[in-house]
Amino acid sequence: MGDGTEQIDFSDIQFTPGKKYLLVLSKNWYEQFVALGKKQAETSFTALPYVAYEVAGNNTLLRISRTLKAGADPKNVESVEAELKRVTEGKSQARGLK
Repeated sequence: MGDGTEQIDFSDIQFTPGKKYLLVLSKNWYEQFVALGKKQAETSFTALPYVAYEVAGNNTLLRISRTLKAGADPKNVESVEAELKRVTEGKSQARGLK
């Protein structure tokens, strides 16, 4: 990583240095990976890529992972940002926050 920290990827996804990716991460997959390997979990939050997309021209998303996923894949970065905003606002309204 640029700040000197190390990132280790245990997934089957192959990433290319210099390319940009959108990752959907799963803490549950990490916990299962640790349990099956009878290893000690990291003390900080750790997750494995569940679904990975390469960010291509015009911020379009190209799925590069083989993981089964329900629903359609997002078309671009902007559609993901809009959905995250919608979900976040919905949760805030459900708690009575504005």
